[in-house]
Amino acid sequence: MFQEWYNNYKFNAKGEAEMNEGFCDIFLKPLNSFVEYIGLVEFKYIKRGDNPSDDEINRLASEAKNQLLEYEKD
Repeated sequence: MFQEWYNNYKFNAKGEAEMNEGFCDIFLKPLNSFVEYIGLVEFKYIKRGDNPSDDEINRLASEAKNQLLEYEKD
């Protein structure tokens, strides 16, 4: 049973995929055409040694979420 599930949920990962006038950091496309979802990952970077405020972290998270919502339209 696990092998059947595993074979149905394999994904092809593509970095910097162009989507809706932007570039998604990681795009996960299912290899099985019957799988009805994809994966999108957007990274936000903070320089090592920086100590960001909660407001800065929330701003970056909100920015990433908005980008993902735009990519989703593609």
